[in-house]
Amino acid sequence: MVNQVNNIIFNLIVSGRGVWLPDIAALRVVRRAAEHGSSSRTILPPRLAVEFTSHREGVSLVDEIARVAAIDESAARDIYDRWIDKTLSDGVLTIDGIGVLRGKSFVADAALTSLLNADTGGAVKIVVRRRSHRMLALSALLAVVAVAAGALYWFMYRDMQASLPDAEPSAAVVQLADFTEESHNIVRAEPMPESGDDVGTDAVASSSDVAAEDEAAAIVEAEAVVPAPVRESDIRYRVIIGSYSTRENAVRAIAEAEKRVSGLHFEIRPLGRLFAVAAFGSSTREDCEAFVREHRKEFPQAWVNPAKR
Repeated sequence: MVNQVNNIIFNLIVSGRGVWLPDIAALRVVRRAAEHGSSSRTILPPRLAVEFTSHREGVSLVDEIARVAAIDESAARDIYDRWIDKTLSDGVLTIDGIGVLRGKSFVADAALTSLLNADTGGAVKIVVRRRSHRMLALSALLAVVAVAAGALYWFMYRDMQASLPDAEPSAAVVQLADFTEESHNIVRAEPMPESGDDVGTDAVASSSDVAAEDEAAAIVEAEAVVPAPVRESDIRYRVIIGSYSTRENAVRAIAEAEKRVSGLHFEIRPLGRLFAVAAFGSSTREDCEAFVREHRKEFPQAWVNPAKR
């Protein structure tokens, strides 16, 4: 009984909804900002963490027990009270695979934290590039040389322009103008076809060619949008609809899921010490999140988990 209740808490936390433990506290998943690592030259990226809160947040564990076990609230409360008796001792609540709650201090299980941050890398090393004083001095010297060269060129160009006499346009320029004018006249004098039949034939042929090209382009485009099937080696994310302490429970869960939704490929995947049931896999997280939204009614506890190689 304790393991089954722990599995319900585990599924609520990894799905990001959090769990409310009546008369005790609530456990929620929060996103912590990036922070310095073990040294001042390393930074830990933003990470997900499980923390304690005295406010009522998340799904009530009693309500979730009643929903999963298909029993009334009083029977679910009885199961919850017996679970508390076995996990709470001397004010310390120990949830196997989740963490330990002492008063208002909660320490999450390392495996759970690692699972929540499977997509997050480790500490990032900061590389500090120091500017070289020699490079700064060289850059300043080159700037001064460039300014001096520009000023010298300007003075020389001004003196050359002042020494040149005014002159009429050269004969070569006049001849070039005449040649350009003759070229325009030749273009305007080009004869048009005498008969309109040839023009009509060319227009029809051109229209046929354009239509054929459009049809070929449409066929190529239609073939290009057909998605290739996802191979097992390309699967990077899977949708988990539940995790169980034994393989037999996972097999029974698959049988129940196939009654609700047909046509899906279910498989059992190892998840730490549990047996997870996967219903969908894809190379992108977006496809898996779309599957979760589409089947939220059939699988309310579904969540996306990075695939292990």
